[in-house]
Amino acid sequence: MKTTSYFIVILLLAFSCKKMTNSNDPVVIEGILMASCDVPAANKSGFIITDDGLLSGPGISLSFTTDENGYFKITHTGKESMDKFTVRVQGSSDVLRVTNLSGNTKNLGKVYINPPSVNIYMKLKINNHIYNELDTLHYRNAGYPTNGLDPWLKIAGPFVEGTIDTIYNAVNPGVFPLSFGSNLIPEMRLDYYINNYDSWNDKFVYISTPHCSDEYQTITLVID
Repeated sequence: MKTTSYFIVILLLAFSCKKMTNSNDPVVIEGILMASCDVPAANKSGFIITDDGLLSGPGISLSFTTDENGYFKITHTGKESMDKFTVRVQGSSDVLRVTNLSGNTKNLGKVYINPPSVNIYMKLKINNHIYNELDTLHYRNAGYPTNGLDPWLKIAGPFVEGTIDTIYNAVNPGVFPLSFGSNLIPEMRLDYYINNYDSWNDKFVYISTPHCSDEYQTITLVID
């Protein structure tokens, strides 16, 4: 029995020493900042930031500057855990959030610093034909302010089914921070209503906004 207990203690001590040694190994975080799908963010400054934590202590901020290819790399030798952190670009907001990335070498791949934009065919489907020339369809301009039009656009009745608008380069400004490793495609909401706005009864559709997609997607506004 004593021999078994002694053997267990030795294993625990060995594991503890190994864990302590690994915790002091340098942590490398690297990636490529992208200004757009094809253009790297050259000579761009940014930070790797960890949050304050009850067990981990005060957060830390590690600065970096990309090279001409947008590549950045930092090496951290402290005892702080670097499994959870945020990538922040100078002069901008948080662009990427990492919630659980173990290991001493963390490759973030391409990190986009500008929000995605999409192209849209907007169609109208009418389930109720009671509307006439006195009615007006209002819908949020997904291309605002890029296309120079008003934030809300209008179409007078009577309404006809089919394509009512084509929007190029609709930007999703609320996409950041993106979540590292997530398979979810960011979306933005487009509201629309007939005649008078009512927050309880207005309708909406969601528009998928992946990075680096040149294809037009079709969304349909349904009038009941």
